[in-house]
Amino acid sequence: RDPNNVRALTGLARMHERTKDWDKCREVLGRAAALSPAGAAGAELYFRMAKVEEKLGNATGARDALTRALSLDPTHAEALAAAEAAARAAGDWMEVARLVHVKASSTTDVEAQFPLLVELGLLYMQKLGHAEGGLPFLEQALRLKPSDPSVLGPLADLYIAAKRFGEAEQLIKGLIEAGQKAKKKPKDLAPFHHKLGMLAEARGDLPAATLA
Repeated sequence: RDPNNVRALTGLARMHERTKDWDKCREVLGRAAALSPAGAAGAELYFRMAKVEEKLGNATGARDALTRALSLDPTHAEALAAAEAAARAAGDWMEVARLVHVKASSTTDVEAQFPLLVELGLLYMQKLGHAEGGLPFLEQALRLKPSDPSVLGPLADLYIAAKRFGEAEQLIKGLIEAGQKAKKKPKDLAPFHHKLGMLAEARGDLPAATLA
């Protein structure tokens, strides 16, 4: 394995990219791949190979190259984004969930991780038909942002489905409070009050159900 040769070959491939000579570019990158570069360098090489295969109209080859890139570096951002876009286009929601999970697991930044966790929860609820599978992701998101409506709503629905009425009630009250702070109109908050009434009725608290 000679990293210098890999670098020289990828530099040569860039020249062919600039002239849009994709067949020659494929050949040169293939020679670089034969040197078995590992880690981030290998992932970058296979990501570039995927782009070349896409230019040549070889969707299967592009997909295989992306898979290889992510096997060498599961956190390669561009390969992740490309693989996720391909999975979404193909309606492969289990693969989308897997890739979003990789992204969520590879960061500790709250602002980056929170929406990914919420998206994971929604994927399980809306696309995979396995709502319970989304529960741990939404609960993790709730720990990051306990008053964010984007997690309060879907998690409350999951708690209601699981008959965890007390926990659902607290989340719905949080939604009402967030709506009031945002100066939402009473008609916009009415569905949440209706849910509170249903929860009160479910646990046999008719006076509270009437008040909600």
